[in-house]
Amino acid sequence: MAVAIAVCAIAAPACGSGTPVSQPRADASSESARWVAVHFDPLPTHHVVLSRSWTPRTLTTITDRIDPHRGVSVAAVYRRRVPPGNPKGWWFVWNDPTPNSQADGMLDYWTAQIAGRVYQARRELSAPKLSGIQLQTRVPSTDTDWAAGENSNWWGRSALTYVQARPAVLRSDVRRRAADLGLRLSSFRAPRLDGILAPVITLQVSDEARFKRWYVPGCAEGWMLGPRANTDGSPYIGFFLTVDDSAGNWLGSMAAYPNGAESEVSPEMHTLFPPHVSPGQIGGMATCPARFR
Repeated sequence: MAVAIAVCAIAAPACGSGTPVSQPRADASSESARWVAVHFDPLPTHHVVLSRSWTPRTLTTITDRIDPHRGVSVAAVYRRRVPPGNPKGWWFVWNDPTPNSQADGMLDYWTAQIAGRVYQARRELSAPKLSGIQLQTRVPSTDTDWAAGENSNWWGRSALTYVQARPAVLRSDVRRRAADLGLRLSSFRAPRLDGILAPVITLQVSDEARFKRWYVPGCAEGWMLGPRANTDGSPYIGFFLTVDDSAGNWLGSMAAYPNGAESEVSPEMHTLFPPHVSPGQIGGMATCPARFR
């Protein structure tokens, strides 16, 4: 990953087409600003070929690798009666019995999304096909019905070969990138999924002023990890990213998986770091600024 630093006058049109996150002041023509261009060199990748060896009983062990030390269990339940639009068949239900937070619940649901998709690819031919996932947890989601779950028809066909980056390379890139954005890498964990990369990352605000200047909802994937080459999982199948303030208090989390993502932020995030969003911007990847101050 290469992060380019360019110094230019705000009023000079030759400085590039990137939209500044904040509007320049009236005397901007006489000022200079330091811009950070969002640019990533492609990560080196390798092919991962999966074997078909998983059964439903494997999933509790796999879940503990992704979401450890919480006692989350997985049960396969055959559903004959399902809501309209959902398939009958084997639904896998993740159960977290612990008193948890909104961020914990998000991690549980992301774990089910990742483990469910890898199960589809690694399922023994004699093992039941997965029709959908559900989550039973003691904390409700504010925008996703975890208990209702998601049927696997939305996931598309699974693959046995993936193009993945290596954890150490991605970790190094995230650490280097975080420093430019007023953050530091607090933890980086890559659960053992036989070569499939789905990191769990925690960042901590180290420079509040710098973080305020770049923070835009929904742009974390492109700015912190680099965009995926495709939604099927290259060079990583997904990630769970948490941002804490300088004291270690939770500010927000983003969970990404193939063809989907969700995020939650604390009230403190809105108060301390109000997002700078350009007119008409909704925070999706296509609208993230190409550079920022």
